[in-house]
Amino acid sequence: MSLSGDHYKRLEEALLYAFPDKPSLSRMLWYELNKNLDTIAGEDNLQNIVCRLIKTADAERWVPDLINAARKSIPRNELLKNIADELLPLLSSSKGKVPNFKNKPEYEITPEPEPPTKTPPTPPKRRKFLELVIFGSGGLAIALLTSEFIKNVNPPIIPPFNITPPPKPPKPPIPPLETFEFDVVTVDSEGNITNSQTNKAKFFKEDLGNDINLEMVKIPGHCFTMGTKNEEIEKLVKQFGEAIRTDLEHEQPPQKVDIPTFFMGKFEVTQEQYEQVMGEGEPKKLHQNQSNIKFKADKHPVIFVSWKDAEEFCKKLNQKTGRTYRLPTEAEWEYAARAGTTTPFYFGETITRNVVNYNSSGTTEVGKFPYPNNFGLYDMHGNVDEWCKDHKDKDTSLRARRGGSWLHAPEIARSARRGWWREGTQETGFRVMWDIS
Repeated sequence: MSLSGDHYKRLEEALLYAFPDKPSLSRMLWYELNKNLDTIAGEDNLQNIVCRLIKTADAERWVPDLINAARKSIPRNELLKNIADELLPLLSSSKGKVPNFKNKPEYEITPEPEPPTKTPPTPPKRRKFLELVIFGSGGLAIALLTSEFIKNVNPPIIPPFNITPPPKPPKPPIPPLETFEFDVVTVDSEGNITNSQTNKAKFFKEDLGNDINLEMVKIPGHCFTMGTKNEEIEKLVKQFGEAIRTDLEHEQPPQKVDIPTFFMGKFEVTQEQYEQVMGEGEPKKLHQNQSNIKFKADKHPVIFVSWKDAEEFCKKLNQKTGRTYRLPTEAEWEYAARAGTTTPFYFGETITRNVVNYNSSGTTEVGKFPYPNNFGLYDMHGNVDEWCKDHKDKDTSLRARRGGSWLHAPEIARSARRGWWREGTQETGFRVMWDIS
């Protein structure tokens, strides 16, 4: 049974809602179905990719597998649950099977046809042979005789064989976790601290050598609204000025996103961490044209790093630790920055230079500003821009960056604010995450 137009559209909406970016959709297909999204859909915007994915699954009759895999990956998603409850019985009824969420429905297997019986070649007739010899040259006669025989010989039948996919590497265990306490504050519209409370979070230390550690904080998974809500637009324009409208267009429409549990760096990657992983001399090379001493300190965030540099850091860090560290997606970064808040900043409606490093003369040591967000992450606003994994729509040379920096005005540091830069540009820092889903 093929999908109707209505079912096709509803399945498309459910997948776009459940998987808001290509990396999350690609991981689900690979881990659950052993299928490569790039092979199926190629490079395009997410909606076109999902369309081609559904068309391929429908044509090849594995739509039930796709629905079950998506539900298994994100079991709490209501849209997926509803489309599964409606579609799976219809799709499996034509096969005489009742779908089971744990056991994927199977299709009927049509037996392979028997190979055709080989017909012995028919030799050319005697008269034709004599004509070839008499009227043609010896070489031409041989060529034509060979052609006659080849036309009558069936090609060899190659028996089918199975290709076993490579086994998935075992996931490294989560190290023993420690607990740390921290103070979280809220500020009012004037920037005054109006509330303070003590929170706890779990983390582990990744030993990089030479007494240099990378502290990774556990971020509990949940569903959140990514982007800026419509009712907030005029309020933000009034607060920050008319020029902010262009930024707000990129934050529309707001959408619900399910984020699984992961670990993220408590701080931005520092210069000493970068040098320890990348090799001696790397930060010096990156900062050799900078005269300001504020950019040259071990505990300051590494800066003037390209997106490719950050990717190479993750690659070397994975080789060193055996884990799968990477840059966060925009959805993961915004979820980690908001930490359960819905205001422009995790501090509240605004920020001041008492709690965030912006509009200043240079970077500061990571964690110098003592108030992290509810997850225990420091400097998610200001200090240095942070690279993300995603690129901008079809332009793969533009990569996302979030958080604002010491150079920027406060509106650039908002949790929902999106920005992009050429991936070869060396004007940005980053922090890493470890996906354990």
